[in-house]
Amino acid sequence: MRKSDLGIASRSCADGAALPDGDIAAIARLAVQLETVMGRPVDIECALRDGELHLLQCRPITTLADEFPVEWSDPEDAKLTWRRDDAHHTGVRTPLAIEYTRQGAGYGVRKRDEALGPPVLVRFEAFNGRMFNSSKSLRPPEEMERYQREAFARRRRLARHIRKDWDERYLPELDALYDRMRALTPERVSRDEAARAWDDLWRGHRRAWTIHMLVTAGSYTVMDELRETYEELVGGPASDAYALTQGLAGTLQRMEQDFEALADAARRSQSAEGLGAPSWSDDPSLLVGAIAQRLARTGEHPAKRLAQLRSTADAIARSARERLAGRPEDLARFEEVLAAAESAGPLTEEHNYWIDRRNQAQMNRAIRRFAARLVAEGALADTEEVFLLYVPEIREALREPRDLSSLIASRREEQRRWKSMVSPETIGAPAPPATIASGTSLVAMSHLQFKQRQDDPARTLRGVGASAGVVRGPARLIRDLAESGKLRRGDVLVCQASNVSWIPLFVSAIAVVTEVGGALSHAAVVAREFGVPCVVGTAIALSTLTDGELIEVDGSAGLVRRLGA
Repeated sequence: MRKSDLGIASRSCADGAALPDGDIAAIARLAVQLETVMGRPVDIECALRDGELHLLQCRPITTLADEFPVEWSDPEDAKLTWRRDDAHHTGVRTPLAIEYTRQGAGYGVRKRDEALGPPVLVRFEAFNGRMFNSSKSLRPPEEMERYQREAFARRRRLARHIRKDWDERYLPELDALYDRMRALTPERVSRDEAARAWDDLWRGHRRAWTIHMLVTAGSYTVMDELRETYEELVGGPASDAYALTQGLAGTLQRMEQDFEALADAARRSQSAEGLGAPSWSDDPSLLVGAIAQRLARTGEHPAKRLAQLRSTADAIARSARERLAGRPEDLARFEEVLAAAESAGPLTEEHNYWIDRRNQAQMNRAIRRFAARLVAEGALADTEEVFLLYVPEIREALREPRDLSSLIASRREEQRRWKSMVSPETIGAPAPPATIASGTSLVAMSHLQFKQRQDDPARTLRGVGASAGVVRGPARLIRDLAESGKLRRGDVLVCQASNVSWIPLFVSAIAVVTEVGGALSHAAVVAREFGVPCVVGTAIALSTLTDGELIEVDGSAGLVRRLGA
């Protein structure tokens, strides 16, 4: 929700007439442009005279400091630009969830940059329960370009062997790590041993996320290299370059085939009623919902769809080879990069299953076992209260249990207060003016930069063309997975971002539109893997589109056209 306030004087207000839609859209565009330039929400006053819009005043909104107070643990942090992490965290986090990110993604990024560079300090911190991140160069500006080049070269070299490392080293290590998590029995050991086991759990979490960041450093880099190489040598669009590896993420394809097998089994049963009480240890609602959607539709079999995706990729590669046939050096370069991308590129998504989801599942289960001990010791009233504590507090409670009801009550009130706050997109130092470099893949664009691209949201939303194809259908606004039951076959899935848990929705949607993310975001990769047209990075889709309105999604051009406008 936009915080900018609009003060509008209109010659037509006296007779009670509303402003025309075109004037409202012009004022909205002006507000977005001014927010982009100033790097924060603004209070503007404008007037219309003879059909021309005039800006009267523009100033930063000063009341946000009271609405979203920030206490800096280090005064130097206030000099950095902290951007709200909308791509991964869409709401207020509990204390233990904050720790999960700090000691997971935050720790892994630091270890990655220590190994590969560049010399920057990337941090993930929570302010009023909302996750923000910042980046600080550790070398003088005049040296950073050289360090960036060297880091980029290291990541490209890593991409050439990361698949082998993944298969032979990292997957076995992750399996052993999750076995150790499952084997933890805090209820059977002494208090000191339970505290040590708690620390072991979090050491495993940090190691899993270190692997995560090393794997993605190679896989994302090689996909950008493939795009750059294809555009430079062949001259085709980025969507064709990314399509060269579609259908190669074996984990996704196996999951889709398993879903279809479950649906086939359900069809063969007398009815689907038996799915109402599955014996899953975790919440099975998404799985059951996905199977129910498949029972209600007929469509392509996963194997047929995969064959079509690979046929399209082969055709693009064949065309590229024909264009490069008379340039042997360029052809050799293209073949080498393509081979590296086909090997490492699928890891941009496959790592999610083996690290993000499996690690989260094992951590959740282990944490609840520790919580059960604290309940038995009288420290907590129920296991869910553990998520309102920080890691050191839980360690101390395991060593010396005490009644934590007062602390839990204050944390509940804190959560309520945090949820009542409107979070700005940036805090700290003003964000620099948003610019879009020529030829950029838009992978690393900020939310403000995406907003800058919206010049006529009443008719068309602009984003990143992530998966080719043009389709029309009703927009179905899904703000969280609790609303996933709204989606019907033939709907366009519109959401802020997606993660692995959203994948069952992709094969039911006719297209996907997201607010955040670039060409290598989760939604983009999954959409390509299943051949679903997709536009990501629209910035304002949820706040602009209405549920059920007819839209056209052009996944090649990166456009979402509002057909009723």
